Amino acid sequence: MVGPTFGVMIACAALLILRRDQISPTRACFVGLNAAYLANAAICLVLYAPMRNSGWFVILGVASFMTLELVWIFVGSLRV
Repeated sequence: MVGPTFGVMIACAALLILRRDQISPTRACFVGLNAAYLANAAICLVLYAPMRNSGWFVILGVASFMTLELVWIFVGSLRV
């Protein structure tokens, strides 16, 4: 259950370390905050997966948008 949470945090930290010259400090703070919320959403998705009520689908939607936003920030750092 802890694997996806640590995976999100380690992946975001590694990408921030590798791209620290290309990402502005404001975006780096936003990535850290977004990664923490995404790790929390990963715990909720894994923990409540057997129930699959409407809240689980809302968390799935929010987590997918947070993931897309993180990808957008890191892809944007490649252009700079």
